[in-house]
Amino acid sequence: MAGAVVAFAAPVHAQDAPSPNLDGLVLQPFALEPLPGLTEIPVPSLGTLQGRVTALNFWASWCEGCQDEHRFLLDLRDKGVPIAGIDIFDQADAAVHYLEKSGNPFAFLGVDGTRALAAMLGVSSLPRTFLIGPNAQVAWHTDEGLDEDLVAALLAQFEALRG
Repeated sequence: MAGAVVAFAAPVHAQDAPSPNLDGLVLQPFALEPLPGLTEIPVPSLGTLQGRVTALNFWASWCEGCQDEHRFLLDLRDKGVPIAGIDIFDQADAAVHYLEKSGNPFAFLGVDGTRALAAMLGVSSLPRTFLIGPNAQVAWHTDEGLDEDLVAALLAQFEALRG
């Protein structure tokens, strides 16, 4: 069962508000910061996402739903899905400690300190996961924490996009 959804940018919780249809949205250029303490991990950008199929996961170390879905992110990584982790509303040392303790599923890792990418994608709660196609287009997304059913749906879409 997925963990609690944490709303942070709107007065309503994600389960109370209709989820916007983002499928087909083409990402615009964005800039993220490296996570201090893990700067050796490439920072996601529009350039790193173009030409590949990548999962994009918004998370924070304090988020219970993010903690609940972490094992599913590790499983996706082990199945060959590249994941770009977007840390938001977090303390850098807490985020680094969490990944060191729990394992790092992210091939790319950045901090959305300005929340510009979160705003572009309508992220108002954590966790949030998107599947970005090779043309930097949203192909699939969920505003729930990943579970077995959502991972199966993501994997099916990932395989379809990879061809």
